[in-house]
Amino acid sequence: MLLGRLTRRAYLVPAALSSLCLFAAQVNAQDPAPEPPAATPDRVEHAARTRALWFVRFMRGEVEPLDAGAFTAEFRDKVNLPALERKLTDLRGRSGEWQVRHVHSPDGFGVRVALRMRSDGSEWDLLLATERNDPFRINAVSLEPRPPATGPRGAFYDGWPLLDLDLQGLTGESGFASLEAPPGGGVRRLHGVRAGQRTNVALASRLFVLGAIAENISVGGEGALRWDQPIPVEAAHKSVPDSRVGSLAPGSALPLSEMARWMVAEADNSATDHLIALIGRAAVEEHIARLSRIVAPDSPLEPEPFLTTREFFTLKCSATQEPLERYAQSGTAERRRILAEDLPRERVLETMVLRWTRPQRLSEVGWFASPELLAAQMACLASLGRRKGMGPAIEALAEPDLWREFDGAPWKSIRACVGAEPGTVANIWLLERADGRAFTLSLVNEFGAHEPDVERARAIIAGAAGLLSQLKD
Repeated sequence: MLLGRLTRRAYLVPAALSSLCLFAAQVNAQDPAPEPPAATPDRVEHAARTRALWFVRFMRGEVEPLDAGAFTAEFRDKVNLPALERKLTDLRGRSGEWQVRHVHSPDGFGVRVALRMRSDGSEWDLLLATERNDPFRINAVSLEPRPPATGPRGAFYDGWPLLDLDLQGLTGESGFASLEAPPGGGVRRLHGVRAGQRTNVALASRLFVLGAIAENISVGGEGALRWDQPIPVEAAHKSVPDSRVGSLAPGSALPLSEMARWMVAEADNSATDHLIALIGRAAVEEHIARLSRIVAPDSPLEPEPFLTTREFFTLKCSATQEPLERYAQSGTAERRRILAEDLPRERVLETMVLRWTRPQRLSEVGWFASPELLAAQMACLASLGRRKGMGPAIEALAEPDLWREFDGAPWKSIRACVGAEPGTVANIWLLERADGRAFTLSLVNEFGAHEPDVERARAIIAGAAGLLSQLKD
């Protein structure tokens, strides 16, 4: 069950271990009175996370009884709180300790807490939403078990040829690369299909920004960046759509490590543009060029301007197609002039960003790399992350939901970076085994105007991880 606009619904979960019969109590769909202005997204998210973790503490028996004041009147009218408390208490008695796997914000005012039941290892989702105004009372709760992870077809690969066959079944053009990141540095090629092909990697390009920053910090020296240095929020570097960093007041600041986590793990475009401004467009381009010469010395990528996300959306979501067409038909020097002189005068339309569904100049305008270059960048981050003080280089990466597909595999840690735009999606993964071996894989699928085959892509990623989990030599 997805949260959606949960301000209009309240959910009660009868707690049965074998199955949960979820029922919804529908709140009047008509707004009874005008609501006060909503709080900023970061305040709402912080409040929702705080409420969710408080609810988990009750589930564990650390807090009791349930505080009726923590719930909206509409929720209390539809849900019998004492009955809810008894059911959760009964579930607690049979479940043992609840372990929090991770907390994710799927929308502006709700959170999903991924839980594991210690007694049997089963996976559960706690979905909770709050009001968008102070005091941020709870107005929706759902607790559901995840289906047993039977694994997609890819989980049963017995060799790379089956993966190659599934790649052929993906809509459009796709490329795949898998590397090992040895403890001493460098990379070891494991498998690839069109691994060196230039392709549109969309917003997964932010991985290169993280790579350039991590490299700068690792090298050190006078003027080098630091993970703990504050990054001030500036209006000039705010992007679209609205986001947590975009909602912060100019003059406020976040540590570089936190800004990096928002950039990659939370896919925050404003965080991305702040960090591009911090390290510099030229530094990111030089970093990519250097990495490209190492990975493909005979056919390195042609240099091209590294766009900020705001520039990207201004080109592809402007009121007219003229800026996009002019940029697409220009050479590198003219593109740089357009970015510096013409584009700042153009207005990005956030409504068009939110409604954008069809690919535009997919092969000419955007961020471009090869699947192998993406996998190599992730391998570099893995190597840097092993060094003292460089943990934030790994911590900035996302912890993917697909983790549960790998239950039983010997993985110590799984991190990822995912980016997309209409017509293409890129997945780059870092998988560390319990024995210390680390692997990266990247899958880029340019599906164009067709529908992406999400399930087949998940199967390929899961199958590749299964093969890497069993790799001996």
